[in-house]
Amino acid sequence: MSTDLTKPSATRALLWGVVLLVAAGVMAFLPLFGLLGYESSFVLALLGALASAHLGARTMHVARSSLAPSQRALADARPLAFLLERWLRETARRALLLLMPVALLTLNALRVRNCNLAGGFVWIAVMALPSLAAGTAAGMVAGLVARRSGRASLLAVAAVLVSVLWSLWRFYAAPPIFAFDPFGGFFPGSLYDEEVAVTRTLLIARALHLVFALGWLAAASRFLDGTGLRLRLAAARGRHTLGAGLLVLLALAGLVSEPSLGVAPDARSIASALGGRTETEHLILLYAPGGPWGKDIALYAADGEYRYAQLASGFGVHPEGPNRKVTCFLFDSAAEKKRFTGASHTQIAKPWRREIYLQFAGWPHPVIQHELAHVFAGEFGDRVFHIAWGALPNPGLVEGAAVAAERRAQPLTLDEEVKVMRRMGVAPSLAQVMSLSFLGLPAARAYPTAGSFCQFLVQRYGAAKFRALYASGGDFMAAYGVDLATLEREWSARVDAAVVAEDAGKRAAEPLRVPAVIHKRCAHELALREERAREREAAGDSEGAIAIIRSICADEPDDPGRIAELMDHYVAAKRDSDAARTAREVLAHAKADPSVKARALNLLGDQALRLDDPAAAGFYRDALALPLGEAAARQLRARLLATTDAPYAKALGRYLVGDGGARDGGLDLLRAEEVEAAAPASGIGGYLLGRQLAGHDRHTEAVSALERSLRLGLPDASFVVEARRLAALSALRTGDRDAARRQLTALIADEGTPPATRAESRDLFERCDWLAAHRQ
Repeated sequence: MSTDLTKPSATRALLWGVVLLVAAGVMAFLPLFGLLGYESSFVLALLGALASAHLGARTMHVARSSLAPSQRALADARPLAFLLERWLRETARRALLLLMPVALLTLNALRVRNCNLAGGFVWIAVMALPSLAAGTAAGMVAGLVARRSGRASLLAVAAVLVSVLWSLWRFYAAPPIFAFDPFGGFFPGSLYDEEVAVTRTLLIARALHLVFALGWLAAASRFLDGTGLRLRLAAARGRHTLGAGLLVLLALAGLVSEPSLGVAPDARSIASALGGRTETEHLILLYAPGGPWGKDIALYAADGEYRYAQLASGFGVHPEGPNRKVTCFLFDSAAEKKRFTGASHTQIAKPWRREIYLQFAGWPHPVIQHELAHVFAGEFGDRVFHIAWGALPNPGLVEGAAVAAERRAQPLTLDEEVKVMRRMGVAPSLAQVMSLSFLGLPAARAYPTAGSFCQFLVQRYGAAKFRALYASGGDFMAAYGVDLATLEREWSARVDAAVVAEDAGKRAAEPLRVPAVIHKRCAHELALREERAREREAAGDSEGAIAIIRSICADEPDDPGRIAELMDHYVAAKRDSDAARTAREVLAHAKADPSVKARALNLLGDQALRLDDPAAAGFYRDALALPLGEAAARQLRARLLATTDAPYAKALGRYLVGDGGARDGGLDLLRAEEVEAAAPASGIGGYLLGRQLAGHDRHTEAVSALERSLRLGLPDASFVVEARRLAALSALRTGDRDAARRQLTALIADEGTPPATRAESRDLFERCDWLAAHRQ
């Protein structure tokens, strides 16, 4: 066979090579894409598939006019072997198109540091090479179907586009937000989850994609007229079809098995895997009966109905239609949610499906209202995705509506958070937030800004006008009669009027410094290393975890938070001297923020307390001088009590710092009882015992212990507030609404109650009334 005559046009191949090289050159200057990793491999895979489809179609056109009669006879006699041999050879040629782009991105590592260059080559192998193979197969089949070269090329490219559209349809028609595609490879879904890895499921999907490519060629071979290199129904015959039939059956079996293999889970397969189902008036809850949701599913069902009622009142609408109930997929862990939906740390909703997907996070669930809000807002969104969509989607309105609808229990209001951003000079403009640029902003800045503005619009102009704005996708003039700039000035005046205490502003500033994922160097690689370190630690391999964290510190030497992680791992490994040395490195770091410094000082104080070293009190006082959250400050004040001559000091120290190893729930409960026994006239022991009992789901006993601690007296007002809060939550868990109301009334009336706790208390008090009215 003359390979020179059957090669596609060298000019066409050269042009595609230039396209891929230019794409690599552009990516070299884009954040995240400039690394040899997932993002660059995704682009090269999709472009490479288009190139291979086009050139594969051209291959068959050239062969049709150049093959010798003897070669045509061989193709007619052994059609499957003919197509497979040509497919392998052409795929190898297409792989040469990747050499220059990959070389350019590899050289770019001299300018932009790659944290795992070898891993980048793995991504190219897993993403781009199978896409080239699939594209070549699609192009060859298109070249056999269409007589003219131009039509064959259009058909081949259309096959790629149709496959991508099919992946988009799957996103629309099923719960997952990820997608596996023969040509695009893999799209992970969430923009905020950083752990993007070559997983077992990805390898299975790519193997299936190669099987599909073989299936296409096998099906084509069944109808191949070798003499004319055309597909004809009349060419179908019984001989030489066993291998082709087996390949076609294998491809069909792979397609049918995608849900069970995790490549394309659907609602039915996920519900079956979870196993449990509970229906309420407005909700369908799917969960694992033996998991944390299942243990208290009636409680979570009531929680969901309460949030539903709040949203119905706030939005002034109810989800309507024949299937109006909202389905809640409740996963026991972030890992389980990622396996089925593609999102791990990100909670998600699909309003057009009236579905939300949550991982377990305790009761009351912190984000169920946010996700349900997306479904409510979908009632006045566009008709396809049920979101704010005008000429383009408006993610700022989508997320802003949900944030504004939340009952927040945060230290600062939304307006106050924006005020802090302005002080720092990092507040995004509304033009950015109310556009697709929202997706490139750090979530810690974008969400509060969008929520603050949407909350202003609802409170100032009413829910009806906001519904009209949402329905239009952001046509402010049509909804309000003025442009966005005018509304921004009104909103800005409200934000400027917000009063933020200096310490509260400093505490809120820390998460606002974190950049968006796309602007982080080696975001995926370092997130995966962190995950591996946690797995090693959980498996008891402390030294392995430490080695991984050290590698992260080497790649991010300017991040004191990474050094603090290393410090914590040294503590877990009981390497006290290394932990103390690392803590001092943190304290000396110029970029260490207050929370990181407090962790280091706390560690040094704990080490001193175990040794009865008086220096412990000094470390704790230094940490308390920093702007800390209420919970962290309260823990430090408790540690200070352990350095005094109080009768319970020794027992309290054992409870708080133990022997430096991992905490043990049973031992903590025993030590809390020891604190109470050491000073029965003090409330501190009952307070600690109540916390532990609540953590062990012994809520009736927890209420008793906490109420006892309040009667005996606690060290300061913050302990009183926390004891009342915990007692109210445990009372609600047991159904004792009267006991809950007593504590909540006291919290709401107390001027010393922090704003976040007061907001939470009001919400819980309303919950008591709602539960009573609905006899839950």
